[in-house]
Amino acid sequence: MDQGIKDLYTAPKNGTDVLLPGMPLFAQDGEPGHSGTCDPQPLNDGSGKDEATPLGIDPNCVPYGNIVGTESSSYHTPKVTLQWFPNDDAMLYFSWGKGRKPSGINAISSGGAATTIEEERFDSEKMENWEFGWKTGWELGGALQFNGAFFFQDYTDKQIGTQILVPDGSGGFRSNPRVINASAAEVWGLELEAIWQPAFMEGLVLQGGYTFLDTQYTDFVDETTTFIRAAGVGNCPVVWKDGEDNTVATGPDDPNLDSNLYPGNTDPANFDPVSGDLFPIFAPKCALDLSGNDLERAPQNAFVGNVSLTRPFMDTGMDWYTSFNAVYQDERFIKADNFVKWDDYWLFDFQLGLMSERVEVLFYVENVFDDDTIRSGGEGPDFGPTIADRGFSAGLVQLNFFGPFPPPRRAGIRLSYRFQ
Repeated sequence: MDQGIKDLYTAPKNGTDVLLPGMPLFAQDGEPGHSGTCDPQPLNDGSGKDEATPLGIDPNCVPYGNIVGTESSSYHTPKVTLQWFPNDDAMLYFSWGKGRKPSGINAISSGGAATTIEEERFDSEKMENWEFGWKTGWELGGALQFNGAFFFQDYTDKQIGTQILVPDGSGGFRSNPRVINASAAEVWGLELEAIWQPAFMEGLVLQGGYTFLDTQYTDFVDETTTFIRAAGVGNCPVVWKDGEDNTVATGPDDPNLDSNLYPGNTDPANFDPVSGDLFPIFAPKCALDLSGNDLERAPQNAFVGNVSLTRPFMDTGMDWYTSFNAVYQDERFIKADNFVKWDDYWLFDFQLGLMSERVEVLFYVENVFDDDTIRSGGEGPDFGPTIADRGFSAGLVQLNFFGPFPPPRRAGIRLSYRFQ
């Protein structure tokens, strides 16, 4: 699999073409570009800085460009299956296999800080699967098919969306969204399926399927700068990161004040001339241990059921049929933090139709009971209502959970004609 990505980003510029260290910048024609007007006026205090900001950043003159890359994945996914037929109506099987989700390049925007293709790459996700199951047929007041399986899935390098710290080019750090690889996760599961055609009524079919999942991250430490995530998990073991996201210290003591780790922490050149604050080269993050948490979007219980009946329509040579479908999903955590869940829900559909070899007329009702439970969605920083009060840090202390409402109850008629 090949993947390519182009990412538009902006970075500060101070009157000339200034590129941030380690961040190549190319416009679409291969040359650096800029947007806005690039004629900043120097301050009158003799500092030589632009009048736009104290740090000399002109918001009307920013370089921009595309970063381009390709990612290729090549792998082997073997599978072995053993089957045993103890009689004509039963089959037992065991299977083992490996699966992969390809590596790739993060397609999420860089969050206000320039980036490179190499920084945006993530590794492939790997999984081993063991399964033992059966398929059986019975005579139980009619024809009964009963199938089931126990399975175990072992994940390594599971792909997870999170954030990391990167230098912002002006002595500080910014948090960038990234796809990373969690160390390990596992899933234990059970699947059951039954299909019964009772002898007491011709054309009646009852079907049901049930799935049970027990999921957890077995080894996953996620480092974050978002305060609300730390509050949700309930702790914040502090780790300190350098500009390449390497851990240089742990605990609450600031390594920027340690002259052994930061020899230049007394050099006036490393202090903001306006505020007098030391420009940090290390930034803190919370190392959240999510080991033992449930996997996101994985309901513990799920059910699918269907009752259908097909009968001749008088002596017309046509058949009438009806069916009633039900779907259930248990609560699901939105993210690996296990902080917020989607509610469980039931969904019911109904159909009534008339058909011949060429013509079919169908009356249907979807979402019969007009259930409006939100079934999927996501979360992100809640900048909108709070940024005026809290500034840019608003997105770090308040989250916005969102999800589309499901389609409401809908009824309709479909007419189909088969020409052959």
